[in-house]
Amino acid sequence: MQTKRDFSIKNSLNTNILLMMKKITLITSLMLCAFAAFAAGPADITGKYLDAGVDDNGCNASRCITIAKGSTDGAVTLSGFFGKTTPINGTYDAENGILSIEAKQVIGTDDDGVEIMLCNVVFDAEQSKNTWYSNGNITIQFDENGNATLPENYGTGCLCYNSDGQLAIYNPNKKFHLNGTSTVALYKANGTITNTQVLKNNDTGEWDVVTTTEHPTATIFNEYGNGGFVYGIEGAYWEGFSVDENNNVQFDWVDVDFYNSDYTNARLHLATNTGSIWTAQGLTGTLDMEEGTITTGWWVKLLTPKDNPDGWTRWGYFSSGSVITFGDKTKVIVGDLNGDTFVDIADLNQLINVVLGLDTADPKAADINGDSFVDIADINALINQILGI
Repeated sequence: MQTKRDFSIKNSLNTNILLMMKKITLITSLMLCAFAAFAAGPADITGKYLDAGVDDNGCNASRCITIAKGSTDGAVTLSGFFGKTTPINGTYDAENGILSIEAKQVIGTDDDGVEIMLCNVVFDAEQSKNTWYSNGNITIQFDENGNATLPENYGTGCLCYNSDGQLAIYNPNKKFHLNGTSTVALYKANGTITNTQVLKNNDTGEWDVVTTTEHPTATIFNEYGNGGFVYGIEGAYWEGFSVDENNNVQFDWVDVDFYNSDYTNARLHLATNTGSIWTAQGLTGTLDMEEGTITTGWWVKLLTPKDNPDGWTRWGYFSSGSVITFGDKTKVIVGDLNGDTFVDIADLNQLINVVLGLDTADPKAADINGDSFVDIADINALINQILGI
């Protein structure tokens, strides 16, 4: 004969077993979702991004794109293409990580009030040139790290209606193309660049501050930590950089801007507080990984008149240095296996692969329950962390 105590124990055991079965089912479901979502982007893509590509002048172009939530599920608004602020509409398919933007939406106007519309730029291999394509959505594929790329051979550009009311390419000085021959990408902003522009006072001999600017940036390190890329420099361009064993940073010396056809493309040149310019060297700086900063030396943007190859023209003011932030890379967020500062399904996917021996991760990030082992218990703990339970 069973007592009330027996029934109590039995009911407690049944409840625990039921909860365990639910947890196992949940884990299995999330594991399957994690594997299925491996190639897809995050559920929420709102925020600031830095686009990156090469324009038709061969300059490294990068502008800040802002993505905000729309009024319905999956709908988003976007602004910032080519520096224009008028928001346009897009639709995000989180399951496949694809953002679709209907072509020919107005992103802003030029100085004369002409409306400029966003379009696809396609590289025509047969003619070896870029052409515009007014129909068809602009599609952007997000990955599990929250970054994105356009399809191969595709870029973005602008259209307008000419005086005859016909669609025409809008491309003053070829500044409004991100080239289809290069990979056009969006990188999630993870910091800023603050720059102080100065002008020498002839009366005092001192450098007077003209303006201080701040722009969003995306700093991406390579897997070896000895270099990478900064997107969004001055809100307009990007450069690669290398780092030596003493944390000295050397930026690439590359074309970043175009003034007009009378000059070569502009580059950022190393300078000093005496006004001296190293005409054949790019920015230098210092990396502080603990503080999450790159601090550059003085620099100036220069271009060369084509009718005087030995001369140069300063474009803008001297910079007394820039500070690029990207967060503290030495601090590990428990659960953030991929290092994107978010703890989400992408981290769960990586943790599953770590437990299966298919991937690696910082043990400090992967040991969710703090028992010094990385195993199925950590998967369970990370699921609870993501679900908030």
